[in-house]
Amino acid sequence: MTGAFADKNLIMIMLESIDTFLLREEYMPNLWALQQESIQFENHYSPLFLPAATFNTEVMTLTGIIPPSHGFNGSGYIRNAFPLSLPNLFKNAGYTAQTFHTSNAHIYNRGKIHENFGMEAYHNWEDMGMEVMERDTEMLNGYDQMVSDDPFFTYIITYSGHGPYTEELGLIGDRYYDQAKAAVESTGIASNNADTMEQYIRAVSHAMETDAFIGGLIEKLEADGHIDDTVLVIYTDHYGKYLTDEDFIKEVKGVGEDNPEDLYKTPFMIYAKDMDPQVVEKYTSSIDIVPTLVNLFDLDADRKYYVGDDAFGEAGGMVMLPDYSWFNADYTTVQAASVTDKEVLKMAADWKKRINMSMNTMIYDYFKSW
Repeated sequence: MTGAFADKNLIMIMLESIDTFLLREEYMPNLWALQQESIQFENHYSPLFLPAATFNTEVMTLTGIIPPSHGFNGSGYIRNAFPLSLPNLFKNAGYTAQTFHTSNAHIYNRGKIHENFGMEAYHNWEDMGMEVMERDTEMLNGYDQMVSDDPFFTYIITYSGHGPYTEELGLIGDRYYDQAKAAVESTGIASNNADTMEQYIRAVSHAMETDAFIGGLIEKLEADGHIDDTVLVIYTDHYGKYLTDEDFIKEVKGVGEDNPEDLYKTPFMIYAKDMDPQVVEKYTSSIDIVPTLVNLFDLDADRKYYVGDDAFGEAGGMVMLPDYSWFNADYTTVQAASVTDKEVLKMAADWKKRINMSMNTMIYDYFKSW
C-alpha cells in the first residue's frame, strides 16, 4: 500500500463521540453507506491517555506521539517541535494544511497548538459562516475554504456528537428527535431505565446531525469533482462516554467480562473512489493512524519515531492501554505483571518501552534539535 494515495488530497475527519453503536444504517445512512465502500478497520480502538478525551486522540492522530499523562507542561504543545506531524509532512510535500472546528481557538488553546503542529490556519464557527455552532451541517458553509485546486490537507473535527444528551443541547438533539425515536424503536434496542432511553434517543439525534454533514460533504465533493482526487479518512475520538449509563453502553456494544477492551472500540475508515472496499481485521488504535497515512501518501518521514505502526504492514497489531495492559488478536487484555510466558513478557516490555520513549519525546522536546 506504499504510495497508494500519493499526490491525492486528504480530508481527515475526527468524529465527536460517534461510537460503533451509533454507526448503523437506521441512524447514520450516509456514513454507513460510505463505510461499505471504504477500507474498514473492524478492530480499531481509541484508548484514552488524557482526561481530555478528544484532545487526547487529536494529538495522537496529528503527531503520532502519545501525549504524556504526567510530567509534561501543557504549554509544550505550543513551544515543542513536531517535525513529523502530519501537517508539517504534508506542507513539506507542497500541500496546504488547515483545521476546521466549530469551537473557538482558545478552547484547549487549539489555535496556537495547531499552528505549532504545522497548520496554516485554524477556522472556527465564525470563520466558516455558521449561525449555530453546535450543528455540524453548518460547517458546509465553509466548504470553499476546505478544498482547493492545489494539493490540500484539511483536518475537520465535528461537534454535534458531543454530550450531554439532554435538553441542555436541544439545539442539536431536538432537530431530529422524532426521527431518532422512530429509528431506535425500529431496532428493538430498549432499556428499563427511562432516563437511559431518553439519553440514547438524543445521542442518535446528535449522530443524525453529524451524518447529515457527511452526506452534504460527499455531495459537494461529487459536484465539483474533488471526490476523484481526494481521500477521506474518518475516525472517532473516543467511545460514547456521554451516555451516563455505562452498563447500557456495554450492552449495546456487546462488551462483557471476556472482552472488556471492546468498550474502546470505535469506527475508523478510509475512502477513496478508485479503491476497492475491504475489511482490515488487524488490531489498530489511534497511534497507528499517522504511520499508516505516512505510508499511504508516501510522505518523507522515518516511521521509527512513531510509537504506532502502519496498519497494512507486518508490524503492530497490538493495542496498548494507559496502564500498560494490552491486547491483540490472540490475547484479551493482558497485564504485564500477570504474564509468565517469556515471549509475551518481551512483547509487554517492548511496548512499555515504546510508549515511555514516545511520551519522553514530548517531555524533553526531543525534536527541538531538528
